[in-house]
Amino acid sequence: MKGHKKHNSLSRRLLIYVLICSSFFTVLSTVIQLYFDYRGDLKTIDNNMLHIRNAYLPAISKAVFHVDEQLQMTLLDGVLNLQNIEYLEITENWADQKIIKHKGAPLASKDLTKIFPLIVFRPGGKKLTIGTLNVYVSYEGIYQRLWDKVIIILITNAVKTFIAAICIFFIFQFVLSRHLYRIAKGITQIDFKHKKDFILTLDRRSDPHETDVLDIVVDAINEMVQTQKNSMRELKKSELFIEDAINSLTDTFFVFDPLTGKAIKWNKKFSEISGYSDEEIQINKFPKTYYNEEDLKKASAAIETIEKEGSVCFEMSLICKKGNTIPTEYSESFIRDENGQPLYIVASGRDKRDRLKVEERLRQAQKMEAIGTLAGGIAHDFNNILGGILGNAELAREYLPYGSEQKLYIEKVLMAGEKARDLVQHILAFSRQEEIEKFPLKPSPIIKEALKLLRSTLPATITIHENIESQCGVILADPTQVHQILMNLSTNAFHAMEETGGILDVTLKNTKLARGEFPHEPDLDPGMYVKLTVQDNGPGMPPDIKNKIFDPYFTTKVAGKGTGMGLSIVHGIVKDYGGSILVYSEVGEGTTFHVFLPVIQEEVLPEDQTNSLLPVGNERILFIDDEKMLTSMGKTMLETLGYHVTVFNNSIEAFQAFQNQPNQFDLIVTDQTMPHMTGSELSKKMIEIRSDIPIILCTGHSSIISEDKTKSMGIKEFVLKPLLKKELAMLIRKVLDMT
Repeated sequence: MKGHKKHNSLSRRLLIYVLICSSFFTVLSTVIQLYFDYRGDLKTIDNNMLHIRNAYLPAISKAVFHVDEQLQMTLLDGVLNLQNIEYLEITENWADQKIIKHKGAPLASKDLTKIFPLIVFRPGGKKLTIGTLNVYVSYEGIYQRLWDKVIIILITNAVKTFIAAICIFFIFQFVLSRHLYRIAKGITQIDFKHKKDFILTLDRRSDPHETDVLDIVVDAINEMVQTQKNSMRELKKSELFIEDAINSLTDTFFVFDPLTGKAIKWNKKFSEISGYSDEEIQINKFPKTYYNEEDLKKASAAIETIEKEGSVCFEMSLICKKGNTIPTEYSESFIRDENGQPLYIVASGRDKRDRLKVEERLRQAQKMEAIGTLAGGIAHDFNNILGGILGNAELAREYLPYGSEQKLYIEKVLMAGEKARDLVQHILAFSRQEEIEKFPLKPSPIIKEALKLLRSTLPATITIHENIESQCGVILADPTQVHQILMNLSTNAFHAMEETGGILDVTLKNTKLARGEFPHEPDLDPGMYVKLTVQDNGPGMPPDIKNKIFDPYFTTKVAGKGTGMGLSIVHGIVKDYGGSILVYSEVGEGTTFHVFLPVIQEEVLPEDQTNSLLPVGNERILFIDDEKMLTSMGKTMLETLGYHVTVFNNSIEAFQAFQNQPNQFDLIVTDQTMPHMTGSELSKKMIEIRSDIPIILCTGHSSIISEDKTKSMGIKEFVLKPLLKKELAMLIRKVLDMT
């Protein structure tokens, strides 16, 4: 309504201004017109005088000279008919200027008198003045005519002005005023918080190729609104980003007003730790609600330190809603304006209990490092021993008849050796000194297979309940390690229920985690996971035991029933996969382990369909290892495949033999860790002599060599010992066939 009144007031003022301006210009134009009319009348008088002189004066002079009164009167009538001529007189000189004739009404005021001499010419050309013709002119007629014209002009112009003003008023209303009102009304309806875009339009026809001032104004308003909305969107994004950043902090965060001491902003961490809701904190904004007087004195003293040093750290105890206190380390600083004056106090507080957790994690990492050092130290020798066992067992198996009892025993030896080999690799992976090859797989078949094995090994007092979803997602893992996770967790549950019996629940399903669902597990990012749950209804664990179960060598079992490594290995495998393992346990309520493994968007690799027949050849192979048992076994194994094999237990002797006859060998197979010269150094020297020589580098464990490094040196393949005959045969054939 207010805008409508302004709109009408503007129209009225426009109408008044039009009337005033029109009236002014009407009067001005009237005055100018009258002035020129007056000048025209004067010009007419002058022209009439000239006409009297030229046309009438000679005839009147002759009529007076000849005393022709009738002619005189006729001529005077003709002169009197001229415009503005009011009165005429004829005088004669010989009658002492006596008026002999007159015509018209005598004037009370003679505004203009013109005297023309009456002249006749005598014979001989003598000029004789016989009298005068007196012409009297009055301006009253001119003034009357002009006044009459003024009235007509004013009335006519007033009517035209009024009509023009009304037309202008309605034109203004139609062309401009109603659109201005629409623009004003549209602006009042702008909602910058609404997500829908605002577009101001006018109800009128317009040429898209031509624009006027209204189009420019509307476009400017739309552009301004869009710019403002974009700015507000960016501002909202910034606010949300800051809000998320503040709420994602693991420390409590506060912003205070330095004048009133009120809390202006706080994060979710403070709500979680204190136990107060945001609504309660909104009501109780003063620090005295959460800290005692002694701590508040510390905070006040800290503000003075901030002025001097820019920031300050101190300790306070947070009083929670339940009445308990939490020791907290605080850091405070100022946010200042452009003049350096403090606007806000920013404070962040770290729960000192978190620091203790970090220190505990550091000790855990140090333990893992110690285990890794130990595992790396024994891996090489142990793999060499396994290599001898597996290799000789494979050779013995080939000489035993099919179906014999001895061959069955050898097969079991090979199976045990392969498990021992995998176990070494898992220990190295657990200690982060060796990477286990991972590939996309579905865990459900592996879990089902492991459960079949469990059923045959667990006593009848323990019942297994399983709920395995066959459509679980694909994970990036090693199948042996997935098997190991379930077996270790299930074994742990079995030991908990061994005396009393119970129920073992195993569940595998997909689950989607939201951000912040497990605030104490920072490694769990939001997304899809495969969730493996192993639950028992045993005696459960007290908190002091539960906090140590993933420590290496920690065990509550009696000697001979556990080494304390099972859960540590599971923990290491899960963390290596980018997942997490959570444990819930209460005394008398049993124990539940939740293993979360991230789902990947890849296809499961097909099973290996390699032909069971081993590839053979007749090439010349130089086999080098410092263990005589391995070189002897390797020579025998490769010769059974058709190759010609030369072996050395000394790397320097092997190099001299190759140096003397570099073209006598088609392939080099060498160990890495050897005295005098390592396998990588030997390979480098051999490649310098013969750049095309294919080399396979084997190692039980090495912290100084890797596959990428060997490939950059020109070595064709890098493999971990021990190798089975089938694996070695396929690898040799692969290298020889691609050279």
